[in-house]
Amino acid sequence: MNDENFLKHPNLKNLDPRKKGILSNLLKESKGKPMNQCFPAIMKANQTLQAQGLSFSPKESSAIMDLLSADMNPADRARFEMMKNMMNNMKH
Repeated sequence: MNDENFLKHPNLKNLDPRKKGILSNLLKESKGKPMNQCFPAIMKANQTLQAQGLSFSPKESSAIMDLLSADMNPADRARFEMMKNMMNNMKH
């Protein structure tokens, strides 16, 4: 995926410039890596967001998850979806 293609996603068009930078770095760091190697980049992005007092909205988060899983193989995508569902269940 072109690193700037995420800007075309309807849920990310009006993204705060600081969030755009964090998301761009996350996508660069996770591109082409298996799911288990993406976790450090996801955690780093989350820490950066928290340090800046930012968070992604539910729509933004959903779009980001779609972007992150787009290049995954079927096995990694299944694990990613399972992890995403577990995280969603923990929020409720």
